[in-house]
Amino acid sequence: MTTEGSDLTVEEWIKMSKLVRVLAHDHDTNYIAIEVQIEEGESDNKTIKSGILLLKKPPFEFDEVVTLMKGDEQQFKVKFINDIYHHCMVAAQSACNGMFLLTIIFNNCDLHLLKILI
Repeated sequence: MTTEGSDLTVEEWIKMSKLVRVLAHDHDTNYIAIEVQIEEGESDNKTIKSGILLLKKPPFEFDEVVTLMKGDEQQFKVKFINDIYHHCMVAAQSACNGMFLLTIIFNNCDLHLLKILI
């Protein structure tokens, strides 16, 4: 798969991108927008183009949670315990945490930045 207007594949573009700054994030919706830059052209004719990566984790699916809780790969790190709550961080390589949605806005203009920043 190549990006429109470029001969680079999405994988190549991601590897060549330099992460510049976080433009926006929302913990409630598991969303982050990151400004990136990529150099194009030969050494004397290099141009720096900017882009935006939008990443979003999809919501949990019930079957994925069942698989996660029944499996033996998870590790629990206790953060807080009292008589009611057991607050833990769970580390597991599973379908629950291995996928996210990625949108690339490449060769963006100020209008794209403004839309994300507002």
